[in-house]
Amino acid sequence: MIFLRNRLTSSFCLGMVLLSLTFTFSCQPTNGPTPNSNYNANTSTTPADPRAELVRSIKGANVDGFHFASREDDNQVITSLTNGALRSPVKIEDAGTFVLGYANVKDKKANTTKTLEAVIVRSGAAYSLHVKDIATGGLVLDERFAPRICPGVPVFNTLDECFDDFNCKVRPELLCEANRTCKNIYTEVQCCLRDGTRIHALVIIRPTARRCVAVFPLDVNEVLLNP
Repeated sequence: MIFLRNRLTSSFCLGMVLLSLTFTFSCQPTNGPTPNSNYNANTSTTPADPRAELVRSIKGANVDGFHFASREDDNQVITSLTNGALRSPVKIEDAGTFVLGYANVKDKKANTTKTLEAVIVRSGAAYSLHVKDIATGGLVLDERFAPRICPGVPVFNTLDECFDDFNCKVRPELLCEANRTCKNIYTEVQCCLRDGTRIHALVIIRPTARRCVAVFPLDVNEVLLNP
């Protein structure tokens, strides 16, 4: 059984704003053009709905129950749909996949947009993250989570204690490396508890330096695995 813990930098929401501008002009004499003669009295402007645009771009994939979010930085505008099943236990069979979500990523400088699909892929006891460009079918990311074994003697009573230890002793060094290289780090934590429970966690360490461009569009930072 697999448990996913999803940390979102902002709450999921769906916003739709409809702004209609109607320009009405009085009748003009027919003996010559006027400054408004090129306007249509029924002209209106409707802003694009970013969620609807993303849904159209993923070419019919079922996104019922997916949560919409958007964020922007100096380099990118990202709109995403994250699988709502992440809030509940999820099972991935061997050689199976689980869709984490979809995203449109707009590069501000190049003025280009890519539509991406992110999935977890299982092969035996190994798990990988695949991010695919939907338009080309090519992989943007193909990263395997590096395994880390349990210590010889379990020292933790709860999962939170295990993560507190990881966050104190291991995460700072990995975050430093992520900021140095501007690359995500994919690692695995194994928590062996005193009651005999062993819990795996697939962890994505993201660079936080402003100069680094996000390469994984969803705000999913941990995948908890309970064998």
